[in-house]
Amino acid sequence: MQQLFESKSLVSVSTQPRPKETLSVQSYQFNTPTNLTLKIFNAGASPKALIAYCVKNSNGSRYANSSWPGPTIPPAVAISVNILIDG
Repeated sequence: MQQLFESKSLVSVSTQPRPKETLSVQSYQFNTPTNLTLKIFNAGASPKALIAYCVKNSNGSRYANSSWPGPTIPPAVAISVNILIDG
C-alpha cells in the first residue's frame, strides 16, 4: 500500500487488485404476466443482499419495489427469487 500526503491529510491508495463480485441470472420463468421467477447465482466471495428491484415493460412503464425484503445469497449458491409486478 502506498501512502500519499496531501493538504495535511493522509490518503491511502491500494495497488492490490480488488476481487470481482458478480451476480448472474442463470434462468428465468414467467409464472403469470405479473409474476417472474429468477434463478440468481452469487459468483462472488461474500453474501449479497437483494434490497430493491425495478422492472420496465415493453411500453416503457416502470414497476419498482424499493423496500423489498429480498433474500441474501451466500457465495457460490444459486437461489430462486420471485419478482411481483402489481402495476
